[in-house]
Amino acid sequence: MSSDTQRPAVLQVILSREFAGTERQVAELAQAIGERGWRSLIAARADISRDARRVFDSAAQVVDLRGDSRAGLASAVARVLRHERAAVVNGHLGAGTAAALGAGILAGVPVVSTLHFIAPRHSQARTAALQRPVYRAMLRRLDAVIAVSNAVGDYALAAVRAHGPPVHVVRNGLRDLPAPDQRSRAASGAEPVVLFVGRLSPEKQVALLIEAMSNGPPNARLWIAGEGQERERLRRLADQLMPGRVALLGFVSDIEGLMQRASVLAVPSRGEGFGLVALEAMRAALPVVGFAAGALPEIVEDGVTGLLAERLRRILADPALASSLGAAGQRRFRRLFTADRMAAETEAVYQAVIRRRTAAPVSA
Repeated sequence: MSSDTQRPAVLQVILSREFAGTERQVAELAQAIGERGWRSLIAARADISRDARRVFDSAAQVVDLRGDSRAGLASAVARVLRHERAAVVNGHLGAGTAAALGAGILAGVPVVSTLHFIAPRHSQARTAALQRPVYRAMLRRLDAVIAVSNAVGDYALAAVRAHGPPVHVVRNGLRDLPAPDQRSRAASGAEPVVLFVGRLSPEKQVALLIEAMSNGPPNARLWIAGEGQERERLRRLADQLMPGRVALLGFVSDIEGLMQRASVLAVPSRGEGFGLVALEAMRAALPVVGFAAGALPEIVEDGVTGLLAERLRRILADPALASSLGAAGQRRFRRLFTADRMAAETEAVYQAVIRRRTAAPVSA
């Protein structure tokens, strides 16, 4: 047996076709786990987007899954688990968790699910996915649940209840990158730029951001990076309230480049399960403005690393404050939100479920 096959294998299962924050985070986790000595694999649909394919391929070995039926996908994942002699399987989002659970049962492999959201992605429903009986029943059959924030963890605990699997909070993390020079950003003399990055869907509340900025500094510009169902509505609103001052950039692969040129990142959503883009901004020493809702208060330290709630006017008018907040955010990122820290805590969950499964008595 080769030295590579002697390393424990972990399979991440993500079945979405699009590419957004969750998919980026799965890639970050897969790469960081691989750097800790695991054989790291990602099981994804064969028809994933080109951007997802590029990022997944750069992070880990990718296994293509074909078919749409739940039973067929679970069987396909089970074949991968057996072939790779995987020690653990980690499902992401509802479909990925369902396939991972079915596969784990078929292959006799412990199953972990990472919960990224309080409410379903692309949904404005007030009833969270974790409140649905079928979803709760699925979670209770897992070996462990990982929540990406305390906000998500609280919902997970309520869903699995006393006799469910253990719930672990492991906050997302990113690899560190060289940060821009905050002095050059603050002293550039250019018009201040507010940046939004994310899906253009109702729960992100980009319209609220446009309305807030229309009452702010008249020279401030808004860059909106992302695609989604709200694009045309937002374009019309921007033309009405901020003519000539809003750029709808569409999908942008070089988010770091945008952050180097922006003055502040705005996160107007009130229901982020984590808010990966806020971490990206902190890594780039870019201050963050948002609402004290969801998981954002766990990431951004109000008044120290960013200013929560509607304080755009103050931060745009005070470059020295923006620089101070950005630098503090970068220090906080490096202390609490690195990919290695995330991988170490996730690895501890994997090792725990493997030990419990190994120690469990075999039924006759």
